[in-house]
Amino acid sequence: MKKPLLILGVLVAAAFVAIALVKEKAARTSAAISGPDAAQVDRVKDFWAAYNRGNALRAQGEFAEAVPAFRKALEINPHHEDSLYYLGTSLYETGEYEQAAIEFRRILAENPSSGRAWSELGDTLSIQAPGASVDLAAARSAYQHSSELNPEQAGPFLRIGRLDLSCGRLDSALTSFHLAAGFGSPEGSYLLAYTLFLQGREREALPSLRKILDTYLRERKITGRGVLSEGDVLPGPGKPLTALDKSALKSILLLDRIAQQEGGYPPGFPSEFRVAKRQSESGEFRPAGGESGLRPDGGRGAWADFDKDGHPDLIVTHPRQPVVLYQNRGGTFSDVTAAAGLSGARDVWDAVWADYNGDGYPDLFLIRSGYTGRGHNSLFRNNHNGTFTDVTARVGLEGERSTIRACFADFSGTGRLDLLEVGATDAAHSSVRLYRNTGAGFLEITRAAGLSRPGLPWIARSQITTTTADRTSSFRAGSKDHFFIIMMAPTGFPMRPCARGWKDSTAQASAHFFSITTTTAGPTC
Repeated sequence: MKKPLLILGVLVAAAFVAIALVKEKAARTSAAISGPDAAQVDRVKDFWAAYNRGNALRAQGEFAEAVPAFRKALEINPHHEDSLYYLGTSLYETGEYEQAAIEFRRILAENPSSGRAWSELGDTLSIQAPGASVDLAAARSAYQHSSELNPEQAGPFLRIGRLDLSCGRLDSALTSFHLAAGFGSPEGSYLLAYTLFLQGREREALPSLRKILDTYLRERKITGRGVLSEGDVLPGPGKPLTALDKSALKSILLLDRIAQQEGGYPPGFPSEFRVAKRQSESGEFRPAGGESGLRPDGGRGAWADFDKDGHPDLIVTHPRQPVVLYQNRGGTFSDVTAAAGLSGARDVWDAVWADYNGDGYPDLFLIRSGYTGRGHNSLFRNNHNGTFTDVTARVGLEGERSTIRACFADFSGTGRLDLLEVGATDAAHSSVRLYRNTGAGFLEITRAAGLSRPGLPWIARSQITTTTADRTSSFRAGSKDHFFIIMMAPTGFPMRPCARGWKDSTAQASAHFFSITTTTAGPTC
């Protein structure tokens, strides 16, 4: 009896010893790995904190601030697709198109089936904006990949169609818009009709336009609003236009154009979708035609009486053609480009007339290269005899840079016209550039004036707008002209002169910018 009990006791003791050894080993193992595990947990927390912060900033439209948050998340997890995607879209919104394309390509290198990355890459490579590296062939290829991955969605076909339409490939665009319209896209139906209109097939466009308006009318009745009166195509107050709203509005305008060409609207066409005709008290404008001497080929035009004969003359620019200067001879125009010494000027985005030297004759400033690429701007001095002399280098305005718009105004209060340019940022130039007119030439004072914006690419997407009739792109309060810049994203801002330069006066815009007529003195800083 004692022997079995002894054996049992030994077994129990051995079991306790074994349990103790297992616990000790587990404790040692736990102690050995607790450090790395804790560090890993911290990394996960840091990743999600950075990612969520980036998303919150992106949702608020703070794309520039969202970029470093997503970059921090990607330092922890370089392969997180959502972080790569939202970093790319944030870079796109801030105008960093080349960097955005790099991020979208990083996604596609790891996941070639990402339809959203292909679509965004196509948008990035096709946008006509400052600093963009446009590659339409690569953009179309990206859209094609997206359509193959999403063959039952209208979006990719709309993108391909728009790209083909902008390149003049109307038949190819029609094919894509047919597919998009087949998926129920109102924009696809409108663009289908518009492309047919461009081909001179107006009657074939009518069914698509009528389909859009019938759908719109049906949707309005379903929601209980109905079409109450002529032109009632707007949503409720404070609500944005839907895709159907936008397509219906454009369809009404295109139908009016077709009705003018065809002699009236189709029989039975609803009156609420007809554009009312209002007679002008002063008659109507008609194209001048060939008898005027003008040969309009597109592009931009700028008027000024350069020869001081009392008749406004016209300079016409085109980014891929020579400039043309037309002299107004009292109702008819003559091409005097060669005689004026401008026959070598071409590939010009826009032109500005301004009397920079104060001699009473308007001089000519030619702007290159517009929304894409870089170019050499040119300043031509008016010689008072119908000719112009290129003085760009002589006055210190030479050099290659991106310029979208420019204006001349007395920003420094000296009585001379200074020059303000806006365009894409590069290593040597701010997106906003101010040149002071010293009388002997122009001196760049961008940084000293507080206008340099390195590292803020959203300003690189800005352009100047006209705010008064006599001061192009500027307004006056006190002794100095001010200016207002409209950015492609996210807002515009007025700038006012201060003792040490210029200051963003957006917060005071309602009190100052929109009250110019009552301002009697310059603002205080």
